[in-house]
Amino acid sequence: MPISAPSNTLQRALNIDELKKTKSQYKLLYTGKKKDFQDGSDPVGKGVTGVSSYDANAVVEKVYDNGNSYVDNVDVNGNERQYHQGHMLAKALGGSGSAWNVFKQDGGQNTTGKWPSFERQVESARGYGDQNASMSYEVELFGTGGTLKYDQSL
Repeated sequence: MPISAPSNTLQRALNIDELKKTKSQYKLLYTGKKKDFQDGSDPVGKGVTGVSSYDANAVVEKVYDNGNSYVDNVDVNGNERQYHQGHMLAKALGGSGSAWNVFKQDGGQNTTGKWPSFERQVESARGYGDQNASMSYEVELFGTGGTLKYDQSL
């Protein structure tokens, strides 16, 4: 089911499909042109809670001189530390601060773990080659035992 991004965000240029939304799994797929994956917005204080692990997959078309694509993925287990209001699609990649794109994310993983490293690599790949080429970014949140809750205060 497509999600409408708020008109005040640059993310409105992206196509956003909600592939799954249950108490155990939340999956979004962002697609568009590479040039549209930038300049997101800050979190608004609401989002998804109860996340026990999460993953993302990115495909950036026509990155290399030979026309090949950049493809990468990351898997992260959450744990009980200081939490941040984390973007599913990074702010640097055009991620909205709206509740449907923000989750209660482990602070360590948000700033120093595999997740920010993955985001920086995808952002770098996005900057190469034809900016009208396609790009997709899929994020999946998991809540062990049905713990996911939506539109919650963070």
